Amino acid sequence: MAQGQPAALGATLDLLPVTAPAAVQKELERAAAAFERATRSRIAADHASARALRRSVQAVWRDTASRGDGAGLAMLVDAVLTAVAHAAHWHRIHRHAQQRAAAEQALVHLQAVSAYIAEPVRSRLGVRLLVPSKLPAEEHRKNARVTDGSYRDTPSFDVTKRWYYRVVAGDAAGNTSVPSATADTGVPDVTPPGQVVGVQAVGGTAGNNVRWTANADDTAHYEVWTRQSGQEKFTGPQVVLGSSWLDAAAPVGGAVEYRVNAVDTAGNVSPASVSAAAVRPAPAPVSAPQSVTAAPRDGSTPVTWAFPADAWKFHVYRRTDPNGAWTLLTEDPTGANRFEDTTAPAGVAYYYVASVDAAGADSAPSATVMADRLTPATATAPQAPVLSLKAPYAECTANDCSGHGGAGQPVTITMSRPAGDSRVIGGYQWRVFGGGADSGYHQTSDSTVAWTPPRSGFYVAEVASVDVYGRVGAATQIEFMVA
Repeated sequence: MAQGQPAALGATLDLLPVTAPAAVQKELERAAAAFERATRSRIAADHASARALRRSVQAVWRDTASRGDGAGLAMLVDAVLTAVAHAAHWHRIHRHAQQRAAAEQALVHLQAVSAYIAEPVRSRLGVRLLVPSKLPAEEHRKNARVTDGSYRDTPSFDVTKRWYYRVVAGDAAGNTSVPSATADTGVPDVTPPGQVVGVQAVGGTAGNNVRWTANADDTAHYEVWTRQSGQEKFTGPQVVLGSSWLDAAAPVGGAVEYRVNAVDTAGNVSPASVSAAAVRPAPAPVSAPQSVTAAPRDGSTPVTWAFPADAWKFHVYRRTDPNGAWTLLTEDPTGANRFEDTTAPAGVAYYYVASVDAAGADSAPSATVMADRLTPATATAPQAPVLSLKAPYAECTANDCSGHGGAGQPVTITMSRPAGDSRVIGGYQWRVFGGGADSGYHQTSDSTVAWTPPRSGFYVAEVASVDVYGRVGAATQIEFMVA
């Protein structure tokens, strides 16, 4: 684009409001005012090129006035829109920051005008939208038709740029509303996360375990890069959602170097971490344990295995991420073929067991087993529940134990957790006795229980919480008198 052409284009924008519908005249005036700032440049103007552009515009202008069907004006608006988009691109190439910004602002206004003026003409003529769609990324604009109240811009959406949107309503006859106010995505996030720290790598017979400190700032995932001994460059990346990774493909006996980058939701990448290296050891010449099991209980997840004839001690490993690093649970090898994991977390956990030889080296890993806990392993039973009675019955106190209700009238007992107790439980064990009757012990997963007293008299309701693995906790009693 020659420098004289923006000036001629600016003059065209000044004239457009004269014949445009009143609904878009203000928008065109704003576009002309914005683009006027884009015509300023120290590059010498090409006046011959400007005169040619003016003659072309005048020809379209005469056609606009003579046709009377709006097609000429629509064509002129689209032509101006395309020209302004290329002017913005031209200023970007020449690094005219202010002029480029002005042209982009004019584009926003012209896009709204095009939707109002040109879209009905295109619909009437059966022509698809011709707003430029292959412009440079900085000037890319997109029109889309939707029939509901939302639109998701994903195929070409670039979160590192600021995007502007306006909405125009259209009816079956092709009439369109005045464009909505402009909404935009705001200033894009171009700040990368902080550098990942605390990277460690430890070799094991299952692979190299790589860990790092989770970033406290905006981080969507991590990228782990590897470099084997003798390689010049790092390869990868391996995308990791957590803060550890098992390199199960690491070669035995060779050093592998690791470094980690953090990546945020906008795709910004942190500086590379300080690297860490590990060597995967060869398995010790002892048999790996067989028949490994892991079955959750209330206070632990017991891990069991068959005792190999040539092994005398064992290491037990756990991880909660199927691709994460393994954690050694038995710093001192166990001589039994059973291990109680009293620190097992809620959710899925994976385990494997390795035999340990006399030198303290691991065998090849056993098969991996999975355990899915509903609650964390807890050493204590559930707390006693809080009980209350539904009217007409009332709890006896030290000074009042009057009778309420009557024989044959059900009593409803409501159970709730003590204040501050967030533990997940499986239900309650309850019993009502007194007045010569006894309900016996029952269990329920509901928070209320109803029982019908057969006769008048003094009764006691006793309820205990039961955890999800069947362990019964301490009981609470509530006393009441049946009239």
